[in-house]
Amino acid sequence: MQDLDAALALEPLHTDALGLRAAEHLNKGEFDDSIADCDAALAKNPNFNPALSLRGLAWLKLGEFQRAIFDFDRALALEPDQPIVLYSRGVAKQQLGDATGAELDFAMSNALKGNRAKFN
Repeated sequence: MQDLDAALALEPLHTDALGLRAAEHLNKGEFDDSIADCDAALAKNPNFNPALSLRGLAWLKLGEFQRAIFDFDRALALEPDQPIVLYSRGVAKQQLGDATGAELDFAMSNALKGNRAKFN
């Protein structure tokens, strides 16, 4: 984390460093800090997919399911073949009572995971 902080001190809006630090914050349960780094990265590049996905995960952990779905939708619009994002969006939909939407996302996630296993 210190290396990322040092890199960001030199270039505060380095999207890759912000994304990596957001992931570190997320892994530590520091969801608000993760969201803040994602917001900063997205202010520089609104289509920075890692920040959309990470912010969606942070919203999911905070129980902000509609916000999570919004970010997951944007991430999937940019890059549709993301099984983890599809699965996470399914969890958010399930929490909001959208069982059909959740099952569809889970099925698509599993299909993508299966396809990747065949080619690896």
